[in-house]
Amino acid sequence: MNPKYLLTVIVPVYNLENHIENCLDSLINQSFDDLQILIIDDASTDKSYNILTAYRDKNKNITLYRNSINKGVSYCRNYGLSLVDTKYTAFLDGDDWIDSNCYAKAIHKLEKDNRIDIALWNIQTVYSKSQYLKRYFYDEENIVSKSFALKLFTKSLNSNIYISPLLGNKIIRTELVNKYGIQFHGYFYEDDIFIFKCLLFANQIQLLPDSNLYYFQRDDSVMHSFSETVIMELFEVFPDFRNFLITNNLWNGNEHYYYSYYEKCIKNLLILMRNSASTEHDERKYLYRIFKQFYEKTDIKDYIKYCDLRLFPL
Repeated sequence: MNPKYLLTVIVPVYNLENHIENCLDSLINQSFDDLQILIIDDASTDKSYNILTAYRDKNKNITLYRNSINKGVSYCRNYGLSLVDTKYTAFLDGDDWIDSNCYAKAIHKLEKDNRIDIALWNIQTVYSKSQYLKRYFYDEENIVSKSFALKLFTKSLNSNIYISPLLGNKIIRTELVNKYGIQFHGYFYEDDIFIFKCLLFANQIQLLPDSNLYYFQRDDSVMHSFSETVIMELFEVFPDFRNFLITNNLWNGNEHYYYSYYEKCIKNLLILMRNSASTEHDERKYLYRIFKQFYEKTDIKDYIKYCDLRLFPL
């Protein structure tokens, strides 16, 4: 482990010249000093790389890498993970930012109790300077078990709090990621499966109030886009994840969490489709793709055991 730093923050960047400064300013002004900032520029074609080099030249704890061609956010994060040599790992997207006390509060809890493998804090979605939404909030500090955290993450329990799949509001023990070889796959659901796996292998999870990730929702964000690729990836990623659980003897006892989250993602996919389809013809075309992939890639008999029957009113 790197004796100089306790925490590495991995920041993938692609064409974020208008947003990256907010992200980097929030990192270099943390009240926690023992962090290195690992930036992977994914062959940006705007002025992002020039901005990044200027920040690197002024801050000795910034290390900058640049891909020769665009390889995608999962590659950048996995490459960053291969370089981490600190006790803790965090991620922050280049158009998001965090409060200046996030890392100090989280590291304090992680260092105090080695049973805690993940510490996380609040999320606010920002649409503009004057428009934002409190999405995931914790009114009180609390430590929760893995099983309860999985219920909050998969929304398989009615609760006043939930855990988001977003990466930017979490610190994870690097040992957890390395021990189980947890990496990113795909593009649209890479956060979801990565965090799901981390929670499966974690011991305890620390919830922290009074700190925020500011998740900036751009009009051209991935989550605002919809295509047949989004559909195809959903029904590739989840069957692969199911096979992972079965292969690693994790299926029994976790199958209800899997199907609860699978169902949640399908619901979100349908909402995204309805909001994106410009004509009835497009909507029917997408629905056909969704149902076709669902029936081809899903164990229907198994799914029926755990599905929410309220989706199918009789």
